[in-house]
Amino acid sequence: MNTSMTDADVLKCLMMPLESFNLLLPNVMVAEVVPSRKVEQLNSAPHWLLGQFEWCGLDIPLICFEELCGTGSMKAGRGRIVVLYALSSHCVYGYYGLYMRDIPKFFSLQESDLVAIEVNGNCPYIAKEVEVNASVMHIPNISALESSLNRYKSSLS
Repeated sequence: MNTSMTDADVLKCLMMPLESFNLLLPNVMVAEVVPSRKVEQLNSAPHWLLGQFEWCGLDIPLICFEELCGTGSMKAGRGRIVVLYALSSHCVYGYYGLYMRDIPKFFSLQESDLVAIEVNGNCPYIAKEVEVNASVMHIPNISALESSLNRYKSSLS
């Protein structure tokens, strides 16, 4: 990475290790990374919604991103949870959690460090696949993810 870059040129990111692949998120979306905790099952929840957990006095939905994409399953257990800020003002949840299998990695990169590659599969929850330092990462489609949360919540009424 170029050491003469300014802070404006740098994107601070989080690499989230899942079972099948890695997600790449900007740090500004991350409220906190917490150890796995007790998850309360939800009635009539879709398969990708593992349940909800308590965080800072709030009940936060916990999502298995791989279940959303149909690439595998992950049951809450020994991993970590990344608590994310909802980006859309229309999202019915202010926060939600994504389950991951291991400790995330925080790092900085420039746009030139990202190499777009051909998307393998048709998951509407993956916006783009990129290569960063010889590692393939998936950039999630946050709008689609938050829309699915909204659809689930509205189905309860």
